[in-house]
Amino acid sequence: MPELETQMEKTIQVESPTLEQENGFEPAEENSNDPELLFWEKQLEDNLMKAIQTLPEKTRIVFVLNAIEGLSYDEIAETLHIKRGTASSRLHLAKKALSIPWN
Repeated sequence: MPELETQMEKTIQVESPTLEQENGFEPAEENSNDPELLFWEKQLEDNLMKAIQTLPEKTRIVFVLNAIEGLSYDEIAETLHIKRGTASSRLHLAKKALSIPWN
């Protein structure tokens, strides 16, 4: 498990695409240089990363694997050698703790 934690830390520190980029939305060119918009985007990203870091380790690992790495419940269960229901439960707890209304 320590190797996975180290890998997660590296993943979180690496600049990953924004949610907008992952969903195929690129901000309009005129907005990309707007200092206020850039400031608020950075604040949102920083706050989300801080919130993720407050999650208990087992919950955080499942959340990162799903929300950032894109792994399914089955893939998470296989990777962590846990049951699918455990992965699902931990992800639910993470989302609840972060107060994110995920679909």
